[in-house]
Amino acid sequence: AAVGEVGTSDPPTVMAIGEAMDTANALRDLASQQRHPFAITQAVFAAAELDPGLQQKVSFRPQGRARDVVAFVSPAAPALP
Repeated sequence: AAVGEVGTSDPPTVMAIGEAMDTANALRDLASQQRHPFAITQAVFAAAELDPGLQQKVSFRPQGRARDVVAFVSPAAPALP
């Protein structure tokens, strides 16, 4: 994502654009559609070396991505070991 300040307001408005933001927005929309407050991608679980457990697995394709992204939605944040 590209991040920068926009406008002349004080404090300045920070804006981010790019594939990472498109994916984050799609993930937020997915959580809302599924009526769950938490949605975490499989890549994040893997990077954190955590098992998503019994969370609901869903796939979605963010704008501009050639492949689906796998995520897990749940009513609560995952517990750390």
